[in-house]
Amino acid sequence: MHFCLPITRFLLFRRPKELAKTVPYDDETVTAFYKTMYDDLSVDPSESAELVAFFKETQPPAKDALLATRAAAFKVGCGYLSDDKATNIKLLRCINVVVHNFEIACLQPKPFHLHLEESVDLEMSLSDAVQHLWNLDDNRLTPDADYTLNMQKGKKSYWKEDSAADPLFTSVDKRVRKRPTCGILGLAG
Repeated sequence: MHFCLPITRFLLFRRPKELAKTVPYDDETVTAFYKTMYDDLSVDPSESAELVAFFKETQPPAKDALLATRAAAFKVGCGYLSDDKATNIKLLRCINVVVHNFEIACLQPKPFHLHLEESVDLEMSLSDAVQHLWNLDDNRLTPDADYTLNMQKGKKSYWKEDSAADPLFTSVDKRVRKRPTCGILGLAG
């Protein structure tokens, strides 16, 4: 799960561009091309232009190949890792350029819509401000429905140590992990 989190997160704020043509994912072609980019551990402006042309014209990925095409940049790059810190820094810069050009060629930002339903009174009390945030949270959990707490005795909220014998949560509904907030935080299951 740790490796797939960065891969899936890249689609969180972006969406695929509608490319004029796409081709099936060809691992050999993509791998060979990435190797030419990593061989000298630098990507100059002409190579950067080659990257965009590769993703737009030579090997434009279909929507179902976006993850594989992007992941291959990291997979191929791993083959160039060494014990030398300076070499690895150059490699990471190359990978960054490859992924950046992939995203420029194949992805576009998702539109952002700000929904302001009401103005906030900047003079409200802290308690009212917290309540206001709670009211705005469409994904909030409902106590005793989405989760159950085990409020054990012998603990005060201002004590630094925790001597509770049992976990705080008795249960958490598995469907909670499918909510958008959990996906953004990388907790989706």
